[in-house]
Amino acid sequence: MIAYRLLNAQTQPEFQEVPEPHAAPGQVLVKVGGSGLCHTDFTVISRDLSYWKDDPPPFTLGHEIAGWVEEVGAGVKNFKRGDAVAVNPSWASCGRCHMCRSGEENHCLYQ
Repeated sequence: MIAYRLLNAQTQPEFQEVPEPHAAPGQVLVKVGGSGLCHTDFTVISRDLSYWKDDPPPFTLGHEIAGWVEEVGAGVKNFKRGDAVAVNPSWASCGRCHMCRSGEENHCLYQ
């Protein structure tokens, strides 16, 4: 599978062959129909290596994704293969405040 990846800090991203992913328990695998690069991606590309303490590149860019459920992991009940989906692009939600717990991570009080 081809992905657009930032291989090193402050370098031009590249298309790269990556292994086919699979849905783990509690996850769905989305077959991407479209993905956009936005201001967040360009900010990420420009950060120097000191920013990436815990999760340095390489990683795949393009967090605004829509497509179809391709594979359903064990324990997933609300999705089936072929369902149309859009992925929540929030990267920095705390997961604990009342907004996050109510499914509104994009309104996280602490991000």
